Amino acid sequence: MSNMEKKTPIQRLFQKYIDETIDKNELAELTGYVNSEEYDSLWRELLEAYYQNSNQKIPDILQRKSISIVNDTWKQINQQLDRQLPVKQIRTGRIAKLYKYAAAVFILFAFSGIWYYYKYDRQNRNDILSEAQDIQPGTNRATLILSDGQTIDLSESQNGLVINEKGISYNDGTSILQTNDIQIATVTTPRAGQYQVTLPDGSKVWLNAASTLTYPTQFSGDERRVELKGEGYFEVKAFRSSISMPFIVATGEQEVKVLGTQFNVKAYQDETAIQTTLVEGKVRITTAQGTPLDLSPGMQSNLEGQRLSVTKVNTEDYTAWKEGLIVLERQSIADILQQLERWYDVEFTCQKGTNLPSKTLSGEVFRDLPLSVLLQALEEQTNLRFERKERRIMVKN
Repeated sequence: MSNMEKKTPIQRLFQKYIDETIDKNELAELTGYVNSEEYDSLWRELLEAYYQNSNQKIPDILQRKSISIVNDTWKQINQQLDRQLPVKQIRTGRIAKLYKYAAAVFILFAFSGIWYYYKYDRQNRNDILSEAQDIQPGTNRATLILSDGQTIDLSESQNGLVINEKGISYNDGTSILQTNDIQIATVTTPRAGQYQVTLPDGSKVWLNAASTLTYPTQFSGDERRVELKGEGYFEVKAFRSSISMPFIVATGEQEVKVLGTQFNVKAYQDETAIQTTLVEGKVRITTAQGTPLDLSPGMQSNLEGQRLSVTKVNTEDYTAWKEGLIVLERQSIADILQQLERWYDVEFTCQKGTNLPSKTLSGEVFRDLPLSVLLQALEEQTNLRFERKERRIMVKN
């Protein structure tokens, strides 16, 4: 089959999607094209033509990192909305047609398969969703517990914590506690929470939702050891005596040893594997069962049971969460729901007889979207339906 023969049904279905005349069967067919790498070049041609017809500037490189395209599209559309469409005319449960155009650019952008994207400006989004009492995404929330028994709920208006010899403060210098005592500090983020921590040596850690970091308020001895449960992104500073004082991240099942580097560790207790992704520098993975394994930048180790494997990955896919993105790279529906549970503090339950689709989804969306937007996107891409009662969500076929 030639390229032109392949392109014809994609063009036809894409136009029907834009015109909002596509039916369920046609949408399923279009989704099949979107999720196939075979049609990447055709999607490029189609979207270039779409932008030209829309009098929009197309960037030189069309690839997965298409957020800039969408942002540019949104600037233009929001200007049109300001002139043409009062907010009150946007009905709950239905996206205005101008929004549909912008969504389509990202939904159907298929460098590796895009699953869905909606982006509201914050004011419009709140107006649209207020009546439905939508579940909002996570925020900067964490609790600090010191070994002397003090417990401090950290400010949501702040995004980072600093503990050093001068005491405990926020990133902007606001003092929390003056103390010179060396203690063990534990920073815990709840579900729907995240926080940044600056360690006594100047290293930084970004904690994802439902995670715990334990470390001393001053490093001493022959190592800088911290313990992690959940997920954290580390930017480790070279210490003044780094050769004799290596940085170690312990997760219980493995240890990551570094001297100065950037990496992500995902070690949730409700997941079967511990995942370490190296962005730059060098780390050494040590387990109780095997010999030490050194990672190079762009590599990822997965420890599942006693088996330790290594693969080459796009590190941005595994670190973008700290930049405010949910990135999916051929992830199962079950994995996606698990991510949403942590970030939105909800619980998904499958109705008896409901089977999750075996398909995988790829793409990226902002982590500041209301939950209903993402659930609507999943409904569009699967045969699932979601019924929410407070923070419990029933999954149905």
